[in-house]
Amino acid sequence: MAPSKFLLGVLMAVGLSSAVPTSSNTIVAQRQEPSMPAVESRGFNGMGPASIIRAVIEYLKPANAYDPSTPDKCVLEFKTTAGGDCMTYVQCKETDSLGSLSNPAVWSQCFVNGRQYFNDPNIGDYSINFTQAGGVNGNTEDGLHHPILQLADVGNWDPIDVQSLSDQALGNNDGGHLCSWTSGDFGGAGSRTLAWKCGIPKLGTNGAFGISSDTIVHTTGFTPGWCTFHIIQHQRNENGIGNDYVFDVNLYDDKKEPIGQVKNKPIDGTSKAFSMTSNLPYTLVITASGNDEADVEFAYAGTTWKSSDSAHCSMGGGPNNGYQDGYREGNCGFTC
Repeated sequence: MAPSKFLLGVLMAVGLSSAVPTSSNTIVAQRQEPSMPAVESRGFNGMGPASIIRAVIEYLKPANAYDPSTPDKCVLEFKTTAGGDCMTYVQCKETDSLGSLSNPAVWSQCFVNGRQYFNDPNIGDYSINFTQAGGVNGNTEDGLHHPILQLADVGNWDPIDVQSLSDQALGNNDGGHLCSWTSGDFGGAGSRTLAWKCGIPKLGTNGAFGISSDTIVHTTGFTPGWCTFHIIQHQRNENGIGNDYVFDVNLYDDKKEPIGQVKNKPIDGTSKAFSMTSNLPYTLVITASGNDEADVEFAYAGTTWKSSDSAHCSMGGGPNNGYQDGYREGNCGFTC
């Protein structure tokens, strides 16, 4: 089935990394083109719908975001019967049972273009708006339909076209879907019921749907001078981490303003490195090619240094090389 215009649009809006592999399988810093689309500035780990949809397609497939076994998610289900009687449920456990009623439990905006707001401790503030009903714009489908979902913590209320995403899941068992919908009986509500469900990243998780967020967390631009970053290196083969190290990095400019972030970012299995984009004009390359005792290596715009270089870094050591809690961390700086 051909992807919708919405899905094509959000996927085109996602910038690709500006790191390029060389013939020797190393990653080198490359100047970021000024024409790159703006990175989503706020939301879940700094991500909006485009990043989440891409993660579901690339990481979860053949599973879906709303599958019971998908970790670090909540399933948001909502339904309407006979053009009214709107109900919303949230389930954050790994089960296929219906979740708890939303807050508020009773909709006051259960009509076309009525935007109902909710709050849930696991997914934050969100809203649902049915944009069509039977007979509206020539559509003869019974009841309220074509819902738009918006979450404060996903792209700062960026709209998610639930109907468009759900239509792609109909008759498509390949997986990689964020939302789906059904008609008929739903929770004993009767046969004139339309129901939708979406998998939503649970608040407080670092990497739902396997997301590594190369995200700008401030604005465009930066103050040059001495940039710094806090780095966490997660121990491999522990706490669900695979055979390669995984990193969290928070990057700041000379005025200590946040200008970039990655969470749960694994190194490439071949080069043992990854390249981090940010507000800076060049990428920051991080390499962890050695064993637990080895230095982490860094490169930015032709300058290289190691985690043991006291002029640039202070990196955790101590018992078990600093991994006694499953990770080691430190702070580094460089001229930017």
